[in-house]
Amino acid sequence: MLIAMKSDLQFYPPAHINIVHNAVDFQKNRNSIWNPYYIISPWPQPGLIPRLKERGCLVENVAYLGDQSQLAEELKSDKWRDALSSLGCKWWPILEPKKWNDYSNIDVVIAARSFDGNPYINKPANKLINCWRTGVPAIMTPESSILAEKKSDLDFLLVNSLDEAISAVSKLKSSPNLYANMVSNAQERAKDFTVEKGCERFMKFFEEFAFPTYNEWIKLTESQKKTLFWRRCSKLRLDNFKDRTINSFIERFF
Repeated sequence: MLIAMKSDLQFYPPAHINIVHNAVDFQKNRNSIWNPYYIISPWPQPGLIPRLKERGCLVENVAYLGDQSQLAEELKSDKWRDALSSLGCKWWPILEPKKWNDYSNIDVVIAARSFDGNPYINKPANKLINCWRTGVPAIMTPESSILAEKKSDLDFLLVNSLDEAISAVSKLKSSPNLYANMVSNAQERAKDFTVEKGCERFMKFFEEFAFPTYNEWIKLTESQKKTLFWRRCSKLRLDNFKDRTINSFIERFF
């Protein structure tokens, strides 16, 4: 029996269980043929370098860590750079994967794929979790995985536009107490995302879900297994067709 880690990709038809990392994605498909199981973060990103403690509440280096294609267009603009400069800050878009682990001199992280309200139900909350684990305050857009993990206003600053992002940086710059409280809160939240916690989540998955599912799966005939596979393939094709049709409609009429 095949188990797939979906990550931010599509469901994998040959897999009888698909592990997902977005709570909304799981809820949407929990009773479907994909047989999903939700694990918020399968494993801590290795090699993370925390922010230097001696930087204190300094707000100077505002960073984005990720691929250029996943960065909102507004954050590539002169308006954003000029606004940060007027606040006495520097814009640090870190686009090289080999440098995505180093938060030592980062004071604030902003993660915004867009400001259009897209919930990105296929995306996990990894960028936020990495901020917690490195002690760096985060500015986030309302992606579904991010909102699902919110327990306190100190978890991250939520923004819906470029102007709100600029205001959020200004707020952190002018409020050392808020900055310090967000760092302290991040350290507490990070306790849920250790290697030990990851092991616990996987043990629970195998004991409570994977093993019982396997016991049912081995009772299926080869014909039944093939039928399930082709049903999943058909489901994936249909969903992709619907997505293309909807996108085409939006582009044509809006």
